[in-house]
Amino acid sequence: QSLSPFSGLIWGWGHRPSRAFFFGLLLFFIYTSLYLPQVPSSTKRRPVEDYVYRISIAAKFSYNCATKISFAWLNTSNYKFRIIACSESIVLKIIFVLFINSITKSNPLISSIIGKIL
Repeated sequence: QSLSPFSGLIWGWGHRPSRAFFFGLLLFFIYTSLYLPQVPSSTKRRPVEDYVYRISIAAKFSYNCATKISFAWLNTSNYKFRIIACSESIVLKIIFVLFINSITKSNPLISSIIGKIL
């Protein structure tokens, strides 16, 4: 019963796939902002170009952590950074499963297709 408000907020009790999608996107941006200080800056580019470049590198790292199984563990340098990257890997994979589950609950056609695949 205590997880009901949390479940409603994250994925609409399994019937609001857009909530799970946007919550996952929000977490992706939060983790990207956590990785941003780890990306070194360059003096060869103008400050705005350098900032955009650093954001793109942090976003690529965040995407790889979220989608690949062992990327976070193998590509981190210290334990604090490794804990952050591994937590992103686990949490965003769970959000992805909730997103797929809520899509199947809200659309009977997709539910039957996923049921036949699994």
